[in-house]
Amino acid sequence: MKKNLSLLTLLALGTALIVGCSSTPGTSTLDTPNTFLATDKNYANFVLEYEFKNDPRLNSGVQIRSHAEAKEVNFKTADGKAAKVPVGRVHGYQAEIDTDPKNVKKPDTEARMWSAGLYEEGRRGWIFPGFGGGDALEFSKQGRQLTKVGEWNHVKVEANGNRIRTWFNGVQRVDVRDDGYLNGFIAFQVHGISKDKTKEGTTVQWRNISLTKISDNSLSPSEKEDGWKLLFDGFKLTKGANSGLKYYVQPDLNQGAGSAFGLEFQMLDDAVHPDAKLGRNGNRTVSSLYDLITASKDKRPNRIGEWNNAYVITKGTQVEHWLNGRLVVAYDRSTAEFRDLVSKSKYADPKYGKNFGEWADGHILLQEHGDEVWFKNVKIRDLAPAPKPAAKGGKKAPAKKTDVADTAKK
Repeated sequence: MKKNLSLLTLLALGTALIVGCSSTPGTSTLDTPNTFLATDKNYANFVLEYEFKNDPRLNSGVQIRSHAEAKEVNFKTADGKAAKVPVGRVHGYQAEIDTDPKNVKKPDTEARMWSAGLYEEGRRGWIFPGFGGGDALEFSKQGRQLTKVGEWNHVKVEANGNRIRTWFNGVQRVDVRDDGYLNGFIAFQVHGISKDKTKEGTTVQWRNISLTKISDNSLSPSEKEDGWKLLFDGFKLTKGANSGLKYYVQPDLNQGAGSAFGLEFQMLDDAVHPDAKLGRNGNRTVSSLYDLITASKDKRPNRIGEWNNAYVITKGTQVEHWLNGRLVVAYDRSTAEFRDLVSKSKYADPKYGKNFGEWADGHILLQEHGDEVWFKNVKIRDLAPAPKPAAKGGKKAPAKKTDVADTAKK
């Protein structure tokens, strides 16, 4: 059940009050389903803030990037089983409201208090804490410390690409990447109470609601606080396209035509481009470490023409490739195993230099390979702590480590 609420109306409410309702205004009613007050438009990347106060007996939440379809929606549960969302059923991400001191879930012996946890309404269930990470007992412990039972509580939700973060009364609760939904409506939920007469007439209230859009090629306030920097605007490939994100690039190794040498996060139309069949065991397919390590079989690239999220993390010699929220490659570039892979690749050619891929630092390069490709939201964060000033005659600060993220479409 969904009632439309325009964004202008939502924001014009300002400090006014929304009182959660089912069939009886302002109260929960026996034998009614979950009810929702929803925006009439979909929103993708944003920061949503609000305060809530609820009767502790009444579970509730705020939906983001949610949907209610006119036909059944097929999906897979968190354990991989096939299932369907019924016609008209609201489904999508939910920032939980859970303040009941009597809501105790084993193995914990105290109240759960999972407010600002991330739940997927109508589909896979708990994401965080849940299949997306997080320790349930520690999450509850933190929740009990933060929750103001029967009083106003503040929530901030940041949805940016496939990353969702939440804060509860000023403390971060969730930081997770998931590709279930990239846009959808926002809705305020009153949970059904079935036949529980002890909850009849309970209410949930919201106030001080604000929504700030995050545009492409920009940084949210939280990203700025975390030390991210925007390199430049714009991964999107056309049919048959080939490109890549190179890192630890050594410009001096190639003085002729072609791009500089470095390690490469491959970007490719695997179904059409012939390079996908070359190399060894698929190590030239999308998100692989080009010509060296094949990406995981459970990678999930989006369709050609849709945006993908690529994420490269380097910490010293440890490197990870992520594609659309999934870890697809992990390796150590200082090992004998890595050197053996290099010896069997095109990089064994002397023109690529000695100890290929083991450089202390290098440049970052977005490759132009003669095909039409788009990049956007290219961001970088330094993972090394700020170096302390060296005493006279002291050692130089260690080489920087970097965390590179870009959103890609192919």
